[in-house]
This record gives sequence, C-alpha cells and structure tokens, in this order.
Amino acid sequence: MPDNDSRNDDLRAWLHRGDPASGDTEMTPEETQLMRQRILATTQETRRPWFVPLAALTGAAALAAVFLLRPAPVTMEFPATARPSVSKTAERTTRQVQFTTDSGTRIVWTLDPNFEL
Repeated sequence: MPDNDSRNDDLRAWLHRGDPASGDTEMTPEETQLMRQRILATTQETRRPWFVPLAALTGAAALAAVFLLRPAPVTMEFPATARPSVSKTAERTTRQVQFTTDSGTRIVWTLDPNFEL
C-alpha cells in the first residue's frame, strides 16, 4: 500500500494539471490597483434617505391598527334547519335535504338510493 505522502503528492499534481489558472503569472501592481478601484467603486453604498425606514414603520403601524381596531363583523343567526322535500308521487324515491349553516351557506343534498356509477 502506498504511503500517505505519495498519495497527497499525486493528488496535488493532478489538481495542478487540471487548474486552468496554473500558468498565470502574478498580477502587476497596475492591474492590482485597477481591480481594487473597480471593486471599491461597485461596493460604495448609496445612502438611503432617513425617511424610508420611518415610512415603513408608519405603514406597519397603520396596518396593525386597521386589523386590531376594525369592528367585529355582523353575524346573523340562522338556525340550522333540515327540510326534506316530500315527493308528490309514491314511486319517486329520491329525497332532498336542505339546510343553512350558521355562516349563511346553503347546502342542498339529493339522496337517490338508485344511483349507480
């Protein structure tokens, strides 16, 4: 089994061979200065006006006030009623159940014992 140092050297050599920038020379001082100037020019932060965070805070407080201080919704009480419709003929076997929920939703069920898929 090869020793650990020779495996590291092989890996290091393999990585150097595959490095696309391995033949590059160091940058000249002029290139370094130009790169520094470009980086500093792009990272300069534009100053935000002082009122932007204040406007955001005011908007958030107004939105919270609207949600917290709005009046409660008016609810109308409807009793849940079930009214099966009575068929006029004896041979009809379907039934209909209708009721209204507390929130006002009307539900109609049609029950047909002869229903097949």
